[in-house]
Amino acid sequence: MSIDTLERLLRLKDLTDRTIETYLSCYNTFAKFAGKREITKHLIEDYLLQARNRHNNLAMLKVLYPDLIRDIKFPKVKVTSVVPCKVKKKNKWHDAHNIFAGGMR
Repeated sequence: MSIDTLERLLRLKDLTDRTIETYLSCYNTFAKFAGKREITKHLIEDYLLQARNRHNNLAMLKVLYPDLIRDIKFPKVKVTSVVPCKVKKKNKWHDAHNIFAGGMR
């Protein structure tokens, strides 16, 4: 598919200019990755595993290849919460007192 054809398709879907720009960029990257190979579910999975922004790439590919994308599932990453530890603030006046408390020698 040419870039012009894809852009027309995206405009028909009434997407924002920014979304269209993002999808066209994702498509260029995908086209370089795919080369002259046949577009298969396996090829798309390989591409998405190495893609920087999976969400945008997956959204773009859903527009082009809805039948191939339908069954692609990625494992959800479990995000654990990080509990910050309490850091004791140093009292700058306390440090100054320690420096000068020793007296002049």
